[in-house]
Amino acid sequence: MSVYDELMNFKIIPDAFDHWEEYRSVLTGYILSSAQPDTSIAIFGAGRCNDIDLSLFVQHFSAVTLFDADENAMREALKQYKLTDCPKIKATTMNFTGITPDDYRSFSDELSSLLNVYGNATDIRILSDYASFKLKRLYRKSAEHIPNFGKRRFDYSMAFGVHSQLYNMPAWIWSAFCANLNANDPAVEKQIIMENERLIPRFNDAVLRAAKKRAYFGCELLNSATGSAVEGAIECIRDLKNRGIVARQSVIDWPFDTKQGIVYQMLIQEVDLPSAT
Repeated sequence: MSVYDELMNFKIIPDAFDHWEEYRSVLTGYILSSAQPDTSIAIFGAGRCNDIDLSLFVQHFSAVTLFDADENAMREALKQYKLTDCPKIKATTMNFTGITPDDYRSFSDELSSLLNVYGNATDIRILSDYASFKLKRLYRKSAEHIPNFGKRRFDYSMAFGVHSQLYNMPAWIWSAFCANLNANDPAVEKQIIMENERLIPRFNDAVLRAAKKRAYFGCELLNSATGSAVEGAIECIRDLKNRGIVARQSVIDWPFDTKQGIVYQMLIQEVDLPSAT
């Protein structure tokens, strides 16, 4: 099995729907209390919708559109909430980055091939140079991909816990190989951070452009297990600040993985769009 596929298996949190019940209730209530009824909303990176209550959303909104690269996850969400045939909901499969699972699988397999040649004697600097070279190809592909969710198609748009996932797979793959060698070279990490700073604003452009009234951004401020900031999320927060956007802010706790003791501080930013004023 490819390293990529092994990592994808780790991304599924068992019993997340049950463990996130309180967080889901708080977040759902937060959105519904500030959004006008009988309006439309788009949920970017909807996935299995373990963090928002779709049943309450379809009662409040006249139209709910789900966007995610994982069609099966959205299908499971509709099944979970018994809304498979609900006319108010539309699930749209869309790749936000332009990088496909096969791209990541190829990247991890190529690193594995190099590692198989030299084994534990692999020089981390050689592996780092090779990874950097391969990543440039992926990022060039992503740079040519411009997310487009339409212009002012929805009254509201929301993206929660998405930015930390957009381009995190290269970092995951690289960390797995570093752990295998018990070594590290910061060059690849710096490259990934630099690309996050360049590419995440483009995703934000699309989310902001899609909404008429307000965009909601939810970004992990802090990982309780490591005490560190969360890559991708930090770039989003920084991007909104650099735009000069004045957003209403709140912080709620997200018990992401109770078994591992991982709790994120989730920063919610509400951005009112010019057309709403």
